[in-house]
Amino acid sequence: MTKLPKLPTSAANDNILDFPNTSVARLPGEHVALDNQVPDGIPEGFTLHNDDIYQHRPGDGDDQEPVKICSPLVVKVRCRRPDRTGWGSVIALQDPDGNWHELIVDASVISRGPATVIRPLLDRGLVPTTATKATQSVTELLAGWQPTVRYDRVDHLGWVDGDFKAFTLGDCRILGNARVNA
Repeated sequence: MTKLPKLPTSAANDNILDFPNTSVARLPGEHVALDNQVPDGIPEGFTLHNDDIYQHRPGDGDDQEPVKICSPLVVKVRCRRPDRTGWGSVIALQDPDGNWHELIVDASVISRGPATVIRPLLDRGLVPTTATKATQSVTELLAGWQPTVRYDRVDHLGWVDGDFKAFTLGDCRILGNARVNA
C-alpha cells in the first residue's frame, strides 16, 4: 500500500488551527506515512500518493489510468464566517523544498476557474505537471474536496461571537472551545 506524506497538523488542542503552518522541511523525497488513511473528503477519482496528486482517467478499455497532476496538497478543513457566509477551504501544499504552506482559498475563487485558483497555489510552490489539463484537474479537485471538519473564520482580534466561546489573539492563536480559523 502506498504511504501518504505526513500532513501538517494543528496544535494538540482540537479547537486551534495553526495558521500559517510552520512545519519543518524534510529532505526531498522523504515522506512519512499517515497510517495509510485516505484524506477526509477527497473526491472520487483522485488520490494522494507519496509525492503527488493523481487523477484517475480513462485508459485502455474499461481501465482507469492514474495521471499525476500536481505536487502534494490537502484540503484540511472547510471554513466560513460565523454568520455562515464567506465559505472557503484551508489548503496545505508542499513546495519543492519540502516545506508545507497553508492558505485559505475562497469558494468564489475556485468557481472562477483554473487560471484564478492556481495563481496563489503556484506562488506558494505548487508544482503542476505537464499532463493534459492538469490545472483544470487541480481546480476540479479543490471544488470537489469536502472535508467533514468545519471552522469559523475570523479576521479580527477578540471574541469570535456573542456566545463568548472563543477569543482570537494577535499571534493567530485561538482560546476557547469553538473551531475557529484566524
